[in-house]
Amino acid sequence: MKSLEDYGPDTSPYELFEHLYNRVISRSIRSFSKLMEYVSALPRTEPNLRVFRKIFHLIKELNWGVFAPLDEKEFPGLWKELVLPFSGISGTGDLKRNTSISTVYAAILDIHGYSAFCLKNRRNLSMLMLLDECIQEDIRRISKNFGTLSWRSEGDAIILISDDPRGISSAAVNIADYFSRRRIVKSKKLQESRIVHKIILPDMAVSAGIAGGRAYTPLVITRDGDISGDIINTAARLQGFANTLAPTETKILATNHVVHQLQKERPGAESDLLDEVGYFNLGRFQFKGMEITVFEILFRNSQKEKLIYQGHLLKLYSAIEKERWRDLIFTSLVNVFARVISSARQIKIGEVSRSELLNKCSRALKLYKSGTDYHRPIAILRELRESLAHLRNADPILGIYTDQILEKYSMIEHQFHDYLEEHLPEMINKFLDLQQRDLFLKASKSREIYDQLKQKGLDEMMKENQKYTWYRIIDEERETLSSRIHIGKK
Repeated sequence: MKSLEDYGPDTSPYELFEHLYNRVISRSIRSFSKLMEYVSALPRTEPNLRVFRKIFHLIKELNWGVFAPLDEKEFPGLWKELVLPFSGISGTGDLKRNTSISTVYAAILDIHGYSAFCLKNRRNLSMLMLLDECIQEDIRRISKNFGTLSWRSEGDAIILISDDPRGISSAAVNIADYFSRRRIVKSKKLQESRIVHKIILPDMAVSAGIAGGRAYTPLVITRDGDISGDIINTAARLQGFANTLAPTETKILATNHVVHQLQKERPGAESDLLDEVGYFNLGRFQFKGMEITVFEILFRNSQKEKLIYQGHLLKLYSAIEKERWRDLIFTSLVNVFARVISSARQIKIGEVSRSELLNKCSRALKLYKSGTDYHRPIAILRELRESLAHLRNADPILGIYTDQILEKYSMIEHQFHDYLEEHLPEMINKFLDLQQRDLFLKASKSREIYDQLKQKGLDEMMKENQKYTWYRIIDEERETLSSRIHIGKK
């Protein structure tokens, strides 16, 4: 049949299918609603309905892009969120193209070692095909077990979409376990999902970011079935941040909205692998005009050791949030170092003993609180920052916070020193005796003597307790000090 006008009682389902097939292939019809509008004059007989359903699957394969595998039975939650069902024909409908939803979650995963594996096996086609099959088939099957849709984006990048935060997080953990030679979580459910294929692969780490669960979050599905929007952008930033923090280790980050859903009690629910993990608060971060609190999902027991100093970090976050640069930011940060150092299973940290570093923490706190010396406490904080490279239990996030805080205090210290120098001449009579004052005034001819006497004067000024001056400089520079750590581009 060349047109629907040729349709009659004797028209076979095959003829109808062939006609509609050609219309879809030629892109004259791109959606199921357009199809049903086109065949609105035809009777809804059972043979015709079967044809319409088959054409629906063709439309889906050609126009839904990465969402082509969506099926009402296999992904009921995602189907409900992403598909506008067609009344009267179950299992059919149109993919939503631009929507704001709160129950869709996205994750982006990156496989470390993928490029090195491809380079090493560049002449071994079978190994390259095996890795490709693992990513294309096994990962898709793992994700599907948790009601999560997955696809390969570019190279080794994997995108996950789900309506369930536990499902997408479980899929991410399973995928990380799939590429690890060591079991990440001692979970029976995870062990049962392991696939024989992966035994051949080398150990590969995975960095991942999981986002979603925020009300009215835009999700855009393009005409070609690709995806964009805030959910994907946030997941991508988190994945990149995870890669920055741990370029050679597995690290999965999630927003506070995701973790809040994961931590909800589930009365009567059977245990799953997420019951074995911990959640480490990395603080509040900024990107693209929005702020999010980021958590790391901890898999291994060695990772969970960080939870020992989580409380001290939370106090630091609170001090930063309240802009307590006068007192709490410095003392909270040093207290974090003291807790990290005391919990380290190391007698020596670099070239320094653990007890010596703890003494430095105590000395820095005492000096800073005294108000009679600000130079030395900040110098000690710099020494503590250097020790991070040798502390095996220290999270990389501590270095990021310390660097930003040191930058601010260094600026304050510089202005503070300038203030003391400016007011030194008027205070000289108070701190130097007659002979020293006379020598000071003549010392411009001898820079070395001048500097020595000037330093003596500055030291004496500090003994007068300069908290007021230190605090005044902080208050004057409050707008400059106010800051938030950014993820990715500003």
